[in-house]
Amino acid sequence: QITLIEFEIFQRIQPKEFLNQNWEQTNKLEKAPNICAYINRCNDMRNLIESLLVQLEFEDRKLMLAKWIQVAKHCLQLNNYNAVMEIVTGIQTPATSRLARTWEALPSALKDTFKELQAIAAPDSNFKLLRERVASAPPPKLPFIGTFLAVITFIEIGNPNYITVESEGGAKLINFAKRQLLTSRIVDVLTYQQQKYNLEVSQELRTNILHAHTIIPESE
Repeated sequence: QITLIEFEIFQRIQPKEFLNQNWEQTNKLEKAPNICAYINRCNDMRNLIESLLVQLEFEDRKLMLAKWIQVAKHCLQLNNYNAVMEIVTGIQTPATSRLARTWEALPSALKDTFKELQAIAAPDSNFKLLRERVASAPPPKLPFIGTFLAVITFIEIGNPNYITVESEGGAKLINFAKRQLLTSRIVDVLTYQQQKYNLEVSQELRTNILHAHTIIPESE
């Protein structure tokens, strides 16, 4: 259900929302409403996971931690890398990382699974492994919006909109190479959007996920 909810938001993102870093502008909700909704969804999920883990008593917390690791593994099998990142970052926040007794009580197999998930989500070399996994995964799939927007930003900032051509008397021409780079990334999104997930909808579970609320974290 997490994957279905996130894909619905992802599918609504329009190509123009990626231009001019619209998701970071003061009028971002007007210029990039669906990217903002996708980002907000990521933040809400991460905060929810952290909140659920820290507010429970030990036995329930242990079960909750195990459950979220299993959910992350299932999301990975569905090629939902956005949810994998949400869950991993929600689990390894400063507040949850202090829950030493809970981690110690976790079965070894689940600890190993989480280490594998952490490796995929690691920021090394600008999330190199994560980007490779997304690129090579068969559709349908959901990329992690953070790394995708980072690539768009790098293209925008690292390349001028116009180039000076001395052979043309110093004329300033549109930098079509930059436009091609941006277009290729946006085409990736359009391609991902066309490959839908064929999963059964559970209205009750979907409603619970959408209306879940976070609480103030506490340490163990």
